[in-house]
Amino acid sequence: DIPSDGNPHQVNLFHSEYPIELNHFAIPHKVSFAYLQAKFTNPTDGVTLLPGTANIFRDQTFVGKTPLKNISPGQAVTLNLGIDEVLQIERELGDRQVDKTLISQLRRITYAYTIAITNLTEQPQTIILQEQIPVSRTEKIKINLQKVDPKIEPSKLGILEWKAAIAPNTKITFSYQYIVEHPPSATIQGLLN
Repeated sequence: DIPSDGNPHQVNLFHSEYPIELNHFAIPHKVSFAYLQAKFTNPTDGVTLLPGTANIFRDQTFVGKTPLKNISPGQAVTLNLGIDEVLQIERELGDRQVDKTLISQLRRITYAYTIAITNLTEQPQTIILQEQIPVSRTEKIKINLQKVDPKIEPSKLGILEWKAAIAPNTKITFSYQYIVEHPPSATIQGLLN
Protein backbone atom coordinates (compact mmCIF):
# COMPACT_ATOMS: atom_id res chain seq x y z
CA ASP A 1 0.00 0.00 0.00
CA ILE A 2 1.24 3.46 -0.92
CA PRO A 3 0.02 6.31 1.28
CA SER A 4 -1.95 8.93 -0.65
CA ASP A 5 -0.50 11.85 1.29
CA GLY A 6 0.85 13.76 -1.72
CA ASN A 7 4.50 12.97 -0.87
CA PRO A 8 6.88 10.87 -2.96
CA HIS A 9 7.47 7.33 -1.66
CA GLN A 10 9.95 4.65 -2.67
CA VAL A 11 8.50 1.23 -3.34
CA ASN A 12 10.47 -1.97 -3.80
CA LEU A 13 9.17 -3.46 -7.05
CA PHE A 14 11.70 -6.21 -7.52
CA HIS A 15 14.42 -8.04 -5.60
CA SER A 16 16.60 -10.77 -7.02
CA GLU A 17 19.98 -12.35 -6.39
CA TYR A 18 22.18 -13.42 -9.29
CA PRO A 19 25.13 -15.80 -9.29
CA ILE A 20 28.19 -13.74 -10.14
CA GLU A 21 31.76 -14.26 -11.25
CA LEU A 22 34.22 -12.01 -9.42
CA ASN A 23 37.54 -11.14 -10.97
CA HIS A 24 40.10 -8.38 -10.92
CA PHE A 25 41.01 -6.16 -13.84
CA ALA A 26 44.34 -4.33 -14.06
CA ILE A 27 46.07 -2.06 -16.55
CA PRO A 28 49.54 -1.66 -14.98
CA HIS A 29 50.86 0.70 -17.67
CA LYS A 30 48.16 3.15 -16.53
CA VAL A 31 47.66 2.49 -12.79
CA SER A 32 49.31 0.22 -10.22
CA PHE A 33 46.19 -1.30 -8.66
CA ALA A 34 43.43 -3.72 -9.61
CA TYR A 35 39.71 -3.09 -9.92
CA LEU A 36 37.20 -5.66 -8.71
CA GLN A 37 34.55 -6.60 -11.27
CA ALA A 38 31.38 -8.66 -10.94
CA LYS A 39 29.93 -10.37 -14.01
CA PHE A 40 26.47 -11.86 -14.22
CA THR A 41 23.89 -12.79 -16.83
CA ASN A 42 20.25 -11.82 -16.54
CA PRO A 43 18.44 -15.19 -16.82
CA THR A 44 16.70 -15.83 -20.15
CA ASP A 45 13.48 -16.53 -18.25
CA GLY A 46 14.02 -13.39 -16.14
CA VAL A 47 12.63 -9.90 -16.44
CA THR A 48 14.02 -6.86 -18.22
CA LEU A 49 15.90 -4.76 -15.68
CA LEU A 50 15.02 -1.13 -16.24
CA PRO A 51 17.62 1.65 -16.21
CA GLY A 52 18.33 3.17 -12.84
CA THR A 53 20.58 3.01 -9.82
CA ALA A 54 21.45 -0.33 -8.23
CA ASN A 55 22.68 -0.77 -4.67
CA ILE A 56 25.76 -3.01 -4.56
CA PHE A 57 26.42 -5.32 -1.61
CA ARG A 58 29.47 -7.49 -1.01
CA ASP A 59 29.28 -10.12 1.73
CA GLN A 60 26.12 -8.46 3.11
CA THR A 61 27.92 -5.08 3.30
CA PHE A 62 26.79 -2.09 1.26
CA VAL A 63 29.71 -0.98 -0.93
CA GLY A 64 28.08 1.60 -3.18
CA LYS A 65 25.70 2.40 -5.98
CA THR A 66 26.10 2.01 -9.71
CA PRO A 67 24.04 3.17 -12.68
CA LEU A 68 22.50 0.39 -14.76
CA LYS A 69 21.33 0.57 -18.34
CA ASN A 70 18.40 -1.45 -19.65
CA ILE A 71 19.31 -5.15 -19.20
CA SER A 72 17.35 -7.66 -21.28
CA PRO A 73 16.84 -11.33 -20.36
CA GLY A 74 19.93 -13.30 -21.40
CA GLN A 75 22.17 -10.20 -21.46
CA ALA A 76 25.58 -10.35 -19.76
CA VAL A 77 26.57 -7.47 -17.48
CA THR A 78 29.86 -6.36 -15.94
CA LEU A 79 29.77 -4.16 -12.84
CA ASN A 80 32.85 -2.29 -11.66
CA LEU A 81 33.13 -2.40 -7.88
CA GLY A 82 36.12 -0.09 -7.44
CA ILE A 83 39.71 -0.61 -6.36
CA ASP A 84 40.48 -3.83 -4.50
CA GLU A 85 43.76 -3.90 -2.60
CA VAL A 86 43.99 -7.69 -2.19
CA LEU A 87 46.39 -7.78 -5.15
CA GLN A 88 49.73 -5.99 -5.17
CA ILE A 89 50.90 -5.00 -8.65
CA GLU A 90 54.44 -4.02 -9.62
CA ARG A 91 55.43 -3.08 -13.17
CA GLU A 92 59.07 -2.66 -14.05
CA LEU A 93 60.96 -1.64 -17.17
CA GLY A 94 63.60 -4.32 -16.97
CA ASP A 95 65.54 -3.40 -20.06
CA ARG A 96 65.69 -0.49 -22.48
CA GLN A 97 68.50 -0.75 -24.98
CA VAL A 98 69.28 1.60 -27.81
CA ASP A 99 71.25 -0.10 -30.58
CA LYS A 100 73.58 2.62 -31.85
CA THR A 101 74.86 0.52 -34.75
CA LEU A 102 72.70 1.32 -37.71
CA ILE A 103 71.69 -2.04 -39.13
CA SER A 104 70.06 -1.50 -42.52
CA GLN A 105 69.92 2.23 -41.76
CA LEU A 106 67.48 1.74 -38.85
CA ARG A 107 67.75 2.69 -35.21
CA ARG A 108 66.61 -0.09 -32.84
CA ILE A 109 65.25 0.42 -29.33
CA THR A 110 64.41 -2.63 -27.21
CA TYR A 111 61.91 -2.43 -24.33
CA ALA A 112 61.37 -5.29 -21.85
CA TYR A 113 58.74 -5.17 -19.09
CA THR A 114 57.93 -7.44 -16.16
CA ILE A 115 54.69 -7.29 -14.17
CA ALA A 116 54.53 -9.07 -10.81
CA ILE A 117 51.17 -9.62 -9.11
CA THR A 118 50.97 -10.84 -5.53
CA ASN A 119 47.79 -12.25 -4.01
CA LEU A 120 47.77 -10.97 -0.42
CA THR A 121 44.81 -13.12 0.67
CA GLU A 122 44.08 -16.66 1.81
CA GLN A 123 41.70 -17.17 -1.15
CA PRO A 124 42.51 -17.73 -4.83
CA GLN A 125 41.95 -14.67 -7.01
CA THR A 126 41.35 -14.25 -10.75
CA ILE A 127 42.83 -11.39 -12.75
CA ILE A 128 42.47 -10.04 -16.25
CA LEU A 129 45.65 -8.12 -17.02
CA GLN A 130 46.01 -5.73 -19.94
CA GLU A 131 49.21 -4.18 -21.25
CA GLN A 132 49.78 -2.36 -24.51
CA ILE A 133 52.60 -2.27 -27.02
CA PRO A 134 52.93 0.59 -29.50
CA VAL A 135 51.27 0.28 -32.90
CA SER A 136 52.89 1.98 -35.87
CA ARG A 137 50.80 4.09 -38.21
CA THR A 138 53.54 4.33 -40.81
CA GLU A 139 55.69 1.80 -42.64
CA LYS A 140 58.84 3.73 -41.69
CA ILE A 141 58.42 2.65 -38.06
CA LYS A 142 58.24 -1.05 -37.22
CA ILE A 143 57.22 -2.61 -33.91
CA ASN A 144 58.31 -6.23 -33.42
CA LEU A 145 57.01 -8.17 -30.44
CA GLN A 146 59.88 -10.44 -29.41
CA LYS A 147 58.83 -12.27 -26.24
CA VAL A 148 55.60 -12.71 -24.31
CA ASP A 149 55.30 -14.88 -21.19
CA PRO A 150 52.79 -16.45 -20.77
CA LYS A 151 52.44 -16.60 -24.55
CA ILE A 152 49.55 -14.65 -26.09
CA GLU A 153 48.98 -12.72 -29.30
CA PRO A 154 48.35 -8.96 -29.25
CA SER A 155 45.19 -7.46 -30.71
CA LYS A 156 45.36 -5.19 -33.76
CA LEU A 157 45.53 -2.26 -31.35
CA GLY A 158 48.56 -3.73 -29.56
CA ILE A 159 46.63 -4.94 -26.50
CA LEU A 160 48.11 -7.90 -24.63
CA GLU A 161 45.47 -9.51 -22.39
CA TRP A 162 46.09 -12.36 -19.97
CA LYS A 163 43.60 -14.08 -17.68
CA ALA A 164 45.14 -15.92 -14.75
CA ALA A 165 44.26 -17.54 -11.45
CA ILE A 166 46.52 -16.60 -8.55
CA ALA A 167 46.81 -19.03 -5.64
CA PRO A 168 46.60 -17.69 -2.05
CA ASN A 169 49.69 -15.76 -0.87
CA THR A 170 51.41 -16.30 -4.22
CA LYS A 171 53.23 -14.09 -6.71
CA ILE A 172 52.97 -14.60 -10.48
CA THR A 173 54.81 -12.74 -13.23
CA PHE A 174 54.08 -11.67 -16.78
CA SER A 175 56.66 -10.31 -19.19
CA TYR A 176 57.01 -9.02 -22.70
CA GLN A 177 59.64 -7.45 -24.92
CA TYR A 178 59.38 -5.50 -28.15
CA ILE A 179 61.73 -3.69 -30.53
CA VAL A 180 61.03 -0.37 -32.20
CA GLU A 181 62.88 0.15 -35.50
CA HIS A 182 62.89 3.52 -37.21
CA PRO A 183 65.06 5.76 -39.39
CA PRO A 184 67.47 7.87 -37.30
CA SER A 185 65.87 11.03 -38.66
CA ALA A 186 62.37 10.08 -37.43
CA THR A 187 61.07 11.58 -34.21
CA ILE A 188 59.18 8.98 -32.19
CA GLN A 189 56.47 10.16 -29.81
CA GLY A 190 54.16 8.32 -27.48
CA LEU A 191 56.31 5.33 -26.56
CA LEU A 192 54.99 3.78 -23.36
CA ASN A 193 56.95 3.94 -20.14
